[in-house]
Amino acid sequence: MVCRVLIVADDPGVIDALRRELLRPPHIGIDGIEIQSFTSPTEALTHLARAGAVCDVAIVDYRMPAMDGIPFLACLRDLQPQAVRILLTGTIDLEGALGAINEARADHLLAKPWFEYDLKGRVALAVHQRQLAAGHGNKPSSVVDAHQPLNVLLVGDPAHLSSPLAQALGAQAPAGKTLALKIRCAALAAHALQSVHEHAPDLVFANDTLIDMEGIELLLQLRGRFPHAVRILVSGNVGLNLVADTISIAGVYHVLPNPWQDNDLPVLLGEALRYRALLGPQSREARP
Repeated sequence: MVCRVLIVADDPGVIDALRRELLRPPHIGIDGIEIQSFTSPTEALTHLARAGAVCDVAIVDYRMPAMDGIPFLACLRDLQPQAVRILLTGTIDLEGALGAINEARADHLLAKPWFEYDLKGRVALAVHQRQLAAGHGNKPSSVVDAHQPLNVLLVGDPAHLSSPLAQALGAQAPAGKTLALKIRCAALAAHALQSVHEHAPDLVFANDTLIDMEGIELLLQLRGRFPHAVRILVSGNVGLNLVADTISIAGVYHVLPNPWQDNDLPVLLGEALRYRALLGPQSREARP
């Protein structure tokens, strides 16, 4: 299986360096990689919009004159939703990091100067993900049928997170959605990990700090066991390092501030449901 990599950066030197390292042995993937590069984000989007254009991995510079990397990746998400999105950045502030996860749904932040093993490791992981998707016929589908509710797991202090969030989610329904939400709550990460053996989660909301484990570690473990579960981190103290870790370590879909605005929940829930449907069905059994 060939991995098709798209590189978008306004600096030709950055493109050349990325291309050189990606093509240097040891090679990535069984059948290697094909690289297309653009210095113009608009030209890259025009290319991606053409019939038959496929992108498995996109490596996009954060700061570009015509269009920054975050809006580019947001457009890419609509055009090629299965593509792995990597944001290349020299410096990024909290606003940019939040945009990378909440707007662009970036899968990884790759710092400049990057390490070759990190670069190739991320692309190799993307190849593996694409192979798994091809092997399981991963196509957009409904998450559950009419007889099976969507499993939502809330992990955190009942007084400040799980109970208020359960009440808020139970009162909200995304527009056009008739799926029932089956909400379960756990105060401890250990209880959450035990519960998923009986009830595979479709959506997970976890507080960033738990009594027995950091929220990112919990979401990382759930990512390994249930890769198609949509993971959302809830935090009362959103910082740059936290947001960067949610992307690069736990593959978090969204960072929800605490306290949250109830008006934001229907939008977030609707987007999460669409993303969950895009991932396709997953086994109801946890991976070891």
